[in-house]
Amino acid sequence: MANILFGICMVGKGHLIRSEVAIDYLLKQRHKVLIITGGENYLYLSKKHKRIYAAGGLELEFKNNKISSLGTILKNAKKISIKNYKLLKKIEIEILKFNPDYAITDWEPFTSFIANKHNIPLISYDNQHYLLYGDYKVKKQDYISYLKTKPFLNAIVRNPEYSIIVALPGMKMMPKPNVILINPTIRKEIINSKPKDNGYLLIYHSIGADQKIQEILKKMRIKTIIYGFNTNNKIENITLKKFNEKEFIKDLINCKAVICSAGFTLVSEAIYLKKPILTIPIKEHFEQILNARHVEENKYGMYTKDFTTESFVSFITQINSYKTKSYIPGNGELYKILKKIIKRKK
Repeated sequence: MANILFGICMVGKGHLIRSEVAIDYLLKQRHKVLIITGGENYLYLSKKHKRIYAAGGLELEFKNNKISSLGTILKNAKKISIKNYKLLKKIEIEILKFNPDYAITDWEPFTSFIANKHNIPLISYDNQHYLLYGDYKVKKQDYISYLKTKPFLNAIVRNPEYSIIVALPGMKMMPKPNVILINPTIRKEIINSKPKDNGYLLIYHSIGADQKIQEILKKMRIKTIIYGFNTNNKIENITLKKFNEKEFIKDLINCKAVICSAGFTLVSEAIYLKKPILTIPIKEHFEQILNARHVEENKYGMYTKDFTTESFVSFITQINSYKTKSYIPGNGELYKILKKIIKRKK
């Protein structure tokens, strides 16, 4: 068996969902896994795993559905302290005691740093590297966002020996040694589900809190479930829900269509479940813009910059014309790749 250091980005549930697919497989293969993450992902995983440390990590600041560059810098600058330095040194000592044979990072920078510092073979496993190696065209209006993204990508994960890239079905890559493109890896709850259309819309986006948006939904009289509130409430045809993983999965499996930003994991799960998607990507977030364009170009749904009555009506009136074709998840391919790369240690 091998000792594996596994880093998971602390921001967002998508990294967590994808990483659990890989971690569960590694543990079933009787490898030992030490996890590095932070925030809500640490709180969730620490209930299931003993070898886990909270290292914090990079966070993004959003304002008005847009990444705030200044806010992001200030938020992360606050983390630079003697206290945090001592914490990371302590975690580094524990990692060296664990003596990892390999390091895998899903967009977690400390894992990448440790792997490079101590010559541990590093494997990146994420969708972000598609932005570096993907075969796609950058539209003129997105070029500034694209230019901002590339240096950031190289800074977070440095010098991986292998890059396993999960990409939306139909995305293509420029050939490169040790860079492997696979379909999205899907959690077992989604794979084992039997999706239905119970006639309601599912919204998972900050726009759900906008009173103007709620007024549009009320006028349209379409049953809608909105996640992201700190209360459970019902207002006419709209149901507001606190986030609950089991409830959300159930609502996703049984909804008519999904309205969301263009985060990779939810979009990939919606396509897998054959749910039409209205994407409203975070402004100037190049990864989400690319995902949203792919959704529209492949007729999985519609891309709009802002939720308006016109965009909503356009989506609803075309809802039956969107492609509802599933795909084979990349789980099996991921397992084969990991088995090939990770050699058992006696």
